[in-house]
Amino acid sequence: MKWMPLVLAFSLASPIVAAPQPTAKPTEPVLMPAVERGDVEAVRTLLAAGADPNEFQVSRTDNPSGPRFTSKSPLLLAVKGGNEPLVRLLLSHGARARWRDANGMTVAEVARALKSSDTLAELLSNAEAREFTLVPEWPLPEPLALAALSQIAGSYSATPARPQVDPKLLQRVGDIVEVLTRTWPRLRERPPVLAWSLTRDVNSLEWAIKNGRNEIVAAVVADLETKQQDCLSSPDGTFGEVKISVRTLLGDGTERRGLRIRYIERFYWDLIATMPTVANQWKELAATTAVVSEPLTAGDYMVVAISPDGKNLSEPKPISVRRNGTMQFDVPLR
Repeated sequence: MKWMPLVLAFSLASPIVAAPQPTAKPTEPVLMPAVERGDVEAVRTLLAAGADPNEFQVSRTDNPSGPRFTSKSPLLLAVKGGNEPLVRLLLSHGARARWRDANGMTVAEVARALKSSDTLAELLSNAEAREFTLVPEWPLPEPLALAALSQIAGSYSATPARPQVDPKLLQRVGDIVEVLTRTWPRLRERPPVLAWSLTRDVNSLEWAIKNGRNEIVAAVVADLETKQQDCLSSPDGTFGEVKISVRTLLGDGTERRGLRIRYIERFYWDLIATMPTVANQWKELAATTAVVSEPLTAGDYMVVAISPDGKNLSEPKPISVRRNGTMQFDVPLR
């Protein structure tokens, strides 16, 4: 990729944003029993009382062939029941058409697969299209994000109308996801940043394929490969947060302190030149002097050193963060 300093300067001037608060933690079902009964009025009453239209349950069972996951949400249940009034009611209260079932299909895709009525399928497809953003607004639980990656790669690899996307890259996504799913632990509470990280992979892969951006597909694959390497060196078989250190070095090799380090996912970095809105995904490590043992989610990033007044003092540097790799990174200053 060619360096574009003017674009970079614009990017680094953009506000640094913290990750949104997580919304992917399961809660006790309130709506789902009424949805399963098909009781529209009970659901309406519960929604008016503040019930969450996006409550969900994800469970796991173990089989000889590997773990199997199940996924439930009120909208998914209403679609499977073919209950159009319930679907309309839930959508009007913000239910997510891009929620995924255990096979990685969105609720809208499930409706199409079930050959729901044309009205219902169109309603959900339109809702899905409105919801999609390159930068996700909410995280999928990790097992569903893995299933989504497999579904997206598998469905597009079978579509001859997209020859610009390398089928070997899509096959690589499927291979990685198979390894990750096979080694994934029993469901337990994990840092929300991990679900956000996988969901960004999901949305970026989907967007890149639809827009014929083969280089972004390759960047997502590289991020997943780094996560897989972290999984294979992890005691519980999952990627996680890795404590890294960063030094900012002058030309003579001495360290300059008092600088900040910004970072961005590599696939987002590759998009900044054509989609400046992605620039607000730059984040900042906490340390304001030397960075020592700061946690960062396993994956591929670009890092840059900036002065206290926000000027970039280094060329962006690609790094791969994983437990069995380099944990100290040196950033040469200009």
